[in-house]
Amino acid sequence: LAKADKSVSSRLQHIIDHVWKDGKLFLILCGSSMSFMEYQVLGYESPLYGRHTGQYKIHALNYKEITAFNPELDNEQQALVYGVTGGIPHYINKLDVDGDVDVVILLGGGMQANRETVDSAINLFKPLMMNGKTKVKLGLISLEKGEEIIVDLNSEEAVLDPETYEEFITEKFAYINSLPGGSTNLHSQLLEAQKMLDADTSVRTENKYLFVLAT
Repeated sequence: LAKADKSVSSRLQHIIDHVWKDGKLFLILCGSSMSFMEYQVLGYESPLYGRHTGQYKIHALNYKEITAFNPELDNEQQALVYGVTGGIPHYINKLDVDGDVDVVILLGGGMQANRETVDSAINLFKPLMMNGKTKVKLGLISLEKGEEIIVDLNSEEAVLDPETYEEFITEKFAYINSLPGGSTNLHSQLLEAQKMLDADTSVRTENKYLFVLAT
């Protein structure tokens, strides 16, 4: 609202002072932009300064609270949800997506541990994979092997099939472990991951996920 009409604060000031001053109406203003709420609503120069009767900072949910959103997930999957969303309910709800999904995973620091974590990450999207309507694509990038791109998000093999996923991921990790050692630059790999995601214009931005799995 404030972005669409920058005069909204002044309009609210006039209504509060001249229309609602003797009424019993409570107006609750909510905003996720801290800077806007502090300077445009609560700040000394704001037309609304001094007119609020209370203010509350709503914190992100903790780990225990976020588990109520998806009680069917195991502890490791719940930890992934918490790590990806930071406990923000809006982001948690975004995991229940409509449309195709892109997932890019950067791997580093212990291949066996990463295999298990990759499985847990993909399990978040398996209900979508099994609904027959949603296409989930996976891109894999190594942070510690000589060859960097293991699976290109925009290749045919990136489309995951729940029936063949186990064979697919086992083959990819066997390939990763056969590569010579060597480290890569995290910054350059993040740019590569972003490039992969940006290249797929068929998937909406809110349906694109990036995981960095490194110990």
